[in-house]
Amino acid sequence: MKKCVDCKTQVDDKAHVCPKCGGSTLMGSYSATDALAVLDAMQDMGKAREHVDRSAQLFAAGRLTEAITELQTALKMNPMNAVAHGNMGCVLLKQGKTSEAIPWLEKAVQLDPKIEGVPVALAQAKASMQPKKSSGFLSRLFGS
Repeated sequence: MKKCVDCKTQVDDKAHVCPKCGGSTLMGSYSATDALAVLDAMQDMGKAREHVDRSAQLFAAGRLTEAITELQTALKMNPMNAVAHGNMGCVLLKQGKTSEAIPWLEKAVQLDPKIEGVPVALAQAKASMQPKKSSGFLSRLFGS
């Protein structure tokens, strides 16, 4: 059950409008423990963003191992952070670890299909893993 913000009447969870006063804003009846858990999660998300930002600075400075450590910390705090997944993939690409980078990039796109730059990096990484076609005599002869 929810309570109407205006008249405090108990209202069904599925209702969007209070049947008594017509108020359109309904709040859930959450315990203080639930509210604190939500606040803690929000703080962790903010701290995770700080670690992601720090990792970007380290990446720009060429300190890739330290960038990975920051991203690992961010992902422990918020495993659903698409930017952290994408950045981890980019750091691994920079280290030449393309096959390790691809799952990170895929997860980033899964979490946020509109994430900037990651779909292109993923496509390029996958393309680089494909065997190169030869244009020489043997390839024309055997069709490879």
